[in-house]
Amino acid sequence: MITSDINTELTGNGFTSIGILAGSVDHASYLRNVKVTNPKIECNIKDMSSTGGLAGGIFWTSVSNCQVTGGSITCYTGALGGMAGYGDLEYFNGGVCRTTLTKRNYQDSDKVGPVVGDTESSGSVNTSGITINKEKPCVAKGTLVTLADGSRVPVEQLTGNEMLLVWNLQTGTFDAAPILFIDSDSAATYEIINLSFSDGTTVKTIYEHGFWNCDLDEYVYLRSDADKYIGDWFLKQTTDENGSLVSEKVQLIDVSVTQEYTVAYSPVTYGHLCYYVNGMLSMPGGIEGLFNIFEVDAETMKYDEVQMQADIAQYGLFSYEEFAALFPVSEEVFEAFNGQYLKVAMGKGLIDAEGLHALIERYAEFLSVIE
Repeated sequence: MITSDINTELTGNGFTSIGILAGSVDHASYLRNVKVTNPKIECNIKDMSSTGGLAGGIFWTSVSNCQVTGGSITCYTGALGGMAGYGDLEYFNGGVCRTTLTKRNYQDSDKVGPVVGDTESSGSVNTSGITINKEKPCVAKGTLVTLADGSRVPVEQLTGNEMLLVWNLQTGTFDAAPILFIDSDSAATYEIINLSFSDGTTVKTIYEHGFWNCDLDEYVYLRSDADKYIGDWFLKQTTDENGSLVSEKVQLIDVSVTQEYTVAYSPVTYGHLCYYVNGMLSMPGGIEGLFNIFEVDAETMKYDEVQMQADIAQYGLFSYEEFAALFPVSEEVFEAFNGQYLKVAMGKGLIDAEGLHALIERYAEFLSVIE
């Protein structure tokens, strides 16, 4: 195992290859069982570079059961990958990639990939067993999250012990729910999606975040292409003249994408999963398939009971025992994520067994402490 915990600023001229294990690996017999934890690469070379968690470039070398986990890899320009900047993907088999990849400058010729940034492989890619960590979906530091009493606090001040305001689709009312966990990433330069709404509300999200779309009566993920939803109406929590919680519709009017140095946070609530950010009803990113399972009545903002029962009759419900036989989680986790309804989600094709396994593995460190 190789552990990297020291920031190193690299300098050089011309094309440079950078990695924790080696600058470049070429025609080696194999790389096997190499584990790199907490890599911290900060490459500020302005010329083209090739940067990866194992090596800058890996060519004609079998790579199996290697891991790059935690930490972050940042470069200015060039090819960037979780294991290698340049390489032949067809030689990679199994392993784990879970690290944050950041580019400080983007050019059309730049290539970024979760395993290999730039590859000319023409054959089939064997990715069996490779776990890919895409950029984590979150909200940026400073985003205000609404507590159960209607007050708002910056997301970075949440301790995890608060009760958050949520919308209950079973009852069509405001409700309160505890925080299951708060996923976060350390300070880095992220691609920020700046969302602007008609009442002056703005939200800064990273990669993707779900918002309730009143035109579609479902949550939609707003990503860097969120401008396709400009003109649509979204749900926001506010208060009336009596101080009571009410909902109103606000229109998405502008989307811009910028680079910003910040910290990323992603809370998840028990049972409902949703919460409010800067007043907007929202859903954490990265959990597609766990929501929008049933149709919602636009007038009552609750599940359409008739259609819900028809879906359950058609696809059935998971018992905990049946679910746990397929996906090894505690009963508390099963309840927290409405596991019984996931049989309907799978029946409708919203998520499959592979997708559920990937989510469980991704959040394993958090799920293991839910009892």
